[in-house]
Amino acid sequence: MIGWLAKSIFNIKAKALSKKALSDPRLTAVFEKYQKDTNEFKKKLKRIGLTSSEDLRKALESNPKLAFMAKHA
Repeated sequence: MIGWLAKSIFNIKAKALSKKALSDPRLTAVFEKYQKDTNEFKKKLKRIGLTSSEDLRKALESNPKLAFMAKHA
């Protein structure tokens, strides 16, 4: 009985705190910025060829200084 009561009180307070935090525009802006930065970083990795061997080959071919390495990659 006491365990159930403690669990219920904790859950009610946790839900109230999370609802309050998610309604804060600063927190939502941080999450949006994180998502945007993550997507940009993934695009950058893909562009320089760090996501797969095919991307590496394409990145090497697109760089004239490293094009000779493309046939070995």
